Amino acid sequence: MSKCNRISLNYPMLLMEMNFNSFEITADAYYTRAAMILGQFDRTQNPALFFYAALEFRFCIERLLFEYIVVLSKAKMSKSVEKLYRAKNLKEQILEIEPDFVDKIRFINLFFDAIGTQGKMKIPDLDLFEKFYGQLGDYLHAPKRPDKSVNDSEWWMRLRNLLEEISTNLRDILSHPIGSFDLKANGWTLFSKFKSGEIDKAEVIDQLRKGLQLI
Repeated sequence: MSKCNRISLNYPMLLMEMNFNSFEITADAYYTRAAMILGQFDRTQNPALFFYAALEFRFCIERLLFEYIVVLSKAKMSKSVEKLYRAKNLKEQILEIEPDFVDKIRFINLFFDAIGTQGKMKIPDLDLFEKFYGQLGDYLHAPKRPDKSVNDSEWWMRLRNLLEEISTNLRDILSHPIGSFDLKANGWTLFSKFKSGEIDKAEVIDQLRKGLQLI
């Protein structure tokens, strides 16, 4: 059993002197910290940084899904919903609040096309983010077999590639706005026809441009 050199630090005093008011817990903030950590690896070549980046990305996914719930529920939610943190449960809650989650984003983007707005909403792949959340979790436990993990260069490469893939997907989502909207009666009629395939995108845009007050 190896012995560790212990460094005595006055943690309470250090924490008292720190200013935590600027520490943000938005999805954007978690993503930014993860990206900064990956940038530090490029300078230091310290692979331990991958673990910290993985943790921030996992928090980012959790927070992103929660932010969708906040928007969809108009910030009105039970304590049980507020306590959710697993991506699977958060995804299920999103679809429980808004079963037409994906179709409604597609529809509102057609509205943006009709009025010439550039800032469209991005459709998040909820299943993919649930998968990413689980894959990150696999790396955030102490390895039992060094020869099949930390002593294996391919193991590190798989982790690095995963982080890069997650970073790309999150950056794409976070660069677009998220939001919610309520439809008026004629809007619901048009949306139902669009969802069922009765009318196509071009016809939706055409009707929107004719001045229907849908939202």
